[in-house]
Amino acid sequence: MARSQILFILRMPPPYGGGEIVSELIYQNLRNKYNFLIFKRKAHNKAKQSKASLQNVLYGLFYIYKVILYISIYKPKKIFIGLPKSFLGFVRNAIIINLCYILKIKVLAEFHGMSFPFLNNNFKKYIYKKSINNIYNLRVLGNNIKDEIIKHGYKNEICVIDNAVKIPFKYLNKRSPNNTRTNNLLYFGAISELKGFLRIIEFAELLYRKGISFKIIVIGEWISNYFYEKVNCYLISKGISHLFDFKGMLFGEEKFKVISLCHINLHFTYFDGQPLTIIETMALGIPTISTKIGAIPEMITNYLNGFLIDNIEQAIQYYLEINETKNLYNKLSNSCKEIYLKRFRPIIFVKKIEEFINK
Repeated sequence: MARSQILFILRMPPPYGGGEIVSELIYQNLRNKYNFLIFKRKAHNKAKQSKASLQNVLYGLFYIYKVILYISIYKPKKIFIGLPKSFLGFVRNAIIINLCYILKIKVLAEFHGMSFPFLNNNFKKYIYKKSINNIYNLRVLGNNIKDEIIKHGYKNEICVIDNAVKIPFKYLNKRSPNNTRTNNLLYFGAISELKGFLRIIEFAELLYRKGISFKIIVIGEWISNYFYEKVNCYLISKGISHLFDFKGMLFGEEKFKVISLCHINLHFTYFDGQPLTIIETMALGIPTISTKIGAIPEMITNYLNGFLIDNIEQAIQYYLEINETKNLYNKLSNSCKEIYLKRFRPIIFVKKIEEFINK
């Protein structure tokens, strides 16, 4: 396809969410073949994202203006755009989608969540239905998510395409441990109640009472100052703050260096699509214990590359089983690496994205 026939409209980090990171991967690999319109907000973070602030409204108006300007310049036959999970973000992009439909520009969209949380409101659902089927083809992260989108009225083509993460070569070759010691546990992602951090604390309390020595290494940014104060007060009051090592946001070499020191990834989320954090840890041979959310059940198989749980008691049982079963950890670790290489490498992802946009 000629360079001028498609326009990618992408949001890049920050914030460092899955959609933004994957957009960066698309841009790095396809920028010499297609036209790109890139949006970056250097001062943006998880705490500010999706709030109905004046700053976000003004940014939305700027976003719409700039997209319309680029469409008038490049006159694309297709655009590639993301679908935000928040209602205001969705409305912003829906204006673009509906305009392209009127101009007979095919819209290829991708959705990085598991569902649209605003669909329980009748007015917001009405706005959603007025726009969603003006999308020609939609990329989602898993078959569970595909079924959810169809249930809420989407009638056009849907493609399931895995995410991908670029991993430094030396960490891909990291050898699995030759023992079953799994005392360095990892929490990796936004530190919030929605992402299951209070469940992480519950897990730590239960495990600590059993007299097991461990440390939970935490990589990520706090969702709010309020949640930071709430968690820290609780950890101090319970005398378990020493079980946690908060590293903050880490990037590049520094991030993978810390991750490589961990043995098990804990992902007890309530809301997720296909977390890049699970893919990154999988690439390093680190199995995940996770809740059954979004596309995660299509990423993890019990006793193959991790464990899926319904409650924290199950997580404790699986953790103890890993420690007590000879060679189980090595089996899980080796399977993690094999699955990453077969499903989640950038070269596989980029090829599928190109097939998606050229249909």
